[in-house]
Amino acid sequence: AAFQAMNNDRDNIIQTQLEEKHSLINTIRTVFQESDDDGSGQVSLEEFQTLLKNQEMKAYLDAIGIDSSEAHGLFRLLDDDGSGTVSVDEFVTGLLRVKGSAKAVD
Repeated sequence: AAFQAMNNDRDNIIQTQLEEKHSLINTIRTVFQESDDDGSGQVSLEEFQTLLKNQEMKAYLDAIGIDSSEAHGLFRLLDDDGSGTVSVDEFVTGLLRVKGSAKAVD
């Protein structure tokens, strides 16, 4: 019975973590899409700087240990293909990677 309870607890923890990650991805996508002023699916450095003024995004970045004043470096880091813009996929993947790295350092 104790083993069964332990397995159920582990399953619940894993399910909760997956739900949190899914929720985080949706939140990031929503904030990104709201900051995409021209509807291109890409955020320029100017749009990105505006995004970093968003209180929700600032709180998210603070939570993962990124200072929003490091915008240029963060933008270059997230701009995987060097296009000068960041797509929603680069944005989500990059922030999740940074979030994972920040957790690994903790």
